[in-house]
Amino acid sequence: MVNFWPNFILIFLSWFITAMAFSFGQFGLVLSLAFFLTFFLLPILRKPFRSLATWLLPLMLALLSFETNQPSFIVLIFMFLFSYLVKDFKHNQVLLFALYSYTLTAIRLVTSSHWPALAVVSLSWLFLGLVAWHYTSLKDLNQKQAGQISQLEDLLTMLKKESVAMDDHIRQEERNRLAREIHDSVGHRLTALLKQLEVARLKEDDPSTRGQLAQLKKLAQTSLYETRMAVQTMQTEEVSGIPAIIQLIRKLEIESQLNLTIKLGANVLGLSLSNDQAVAIYRTVQEALTNMMRHSQVKKAEITISLVASRDIRFQVDHPLQKPVKIKEGFGLTNIRSRLTQLNGHLTLDQSDQTFSVIGQIPLGGYIHD
Repeated sequence: MVNFWPNFILIFLSWFITAMAFSFGQFGLVLSLAFFLTFFLLPILRKPFRSLATWLLPLMLALLSFETNQPSFIVLIFMFLFSYLVKDFKHNQVLLFALYSYTLTAIRLVTSSHWPALAVVSLSWLFLGLVAWHYTSLKDLNQKQAGQISQLEDLLTMLKKESVAMDDHIRQEERNRLAREIHDSVGHRLTALLKQLEVARLKEDDPSTRGQLAQLKKLAQTSLYETRMAVQTMQTEEVSGIPAIIQLIRKLEIESQLNLTIKLGANVLGLSLSNDQAVAIYRTVQEALTNMMRHSQVKKAEITISLVASRDIRFQVDHPLQKPVKIKEGFGLTNIRSRLTQLNGHLTLDQSDQTFSVIGQIPLGGYIHD
């Protein structure tokens, strides 16, 4: 619709000037009315009718030229019409449309006494069509390449996710293997030891020795229980990355009786973070909440974790202020700033009349300086 009204006005003015210079007959007026009505309805027509109207418009112009006998008028409207229609065509359609229009003007050339002028019009129209066909060919090629690049980027993203999932699977399998080995070796031996201690305790007549054996049995039972709990923990799926950070924040919320709102940006949950990155994010949030409780006497905060340009991860803690505070970095904030700097990140402290913000940002590919 952006180019519709300028083209419509230019085509109408061209027709109006021609109509004033060369009077149209009744046939020309009816045909002109049909042409402008079709062109006016073009943007709102359904696709099949729009395609039909696209091919009817040049035919109407060609028929109109038989009455006006003005090649300059026809080629001008042809060019305006083509500039409007070509943006919806693919390159093969452009060539067909150009040849179709060329054929119509060629027929007019054969039936007219104005050979030189119409010959120029006809050849110019064909040249314009070929140029437009080449342009749309390049446009289609660029769109195709852009689509292929987008598909490759999606494939790369999917492969990265599969690689991370495979690493997690391999790590979990190793944990399960170690758990089975501990259960089969240490667990069975502790069970056997418990039975032997019980037999020895029952056979022993000395009360002090029986008491020592009972203590040893209790110690072995405790060791067996802890071994089984360790095996269960190892067999439990490992939680890491942003979900692990959220778990720690929720635990801190319960322990400190806070009211926290956590907002996550798009694609944040699936991020793969190193241990240093995850620790840096959690420690920053923890320090911000600790300072909030210590200096602002409030227990409500909003935590936002988001991606910045798909390269950095940004984590921000906002909490209300009862009154402005003087920003002075103590040991905690200094330590956090140093930790983020080691990861090529930075820390920002900001306050308005009603809100205090602690903002950290680190690159996803950050590394630790020596």
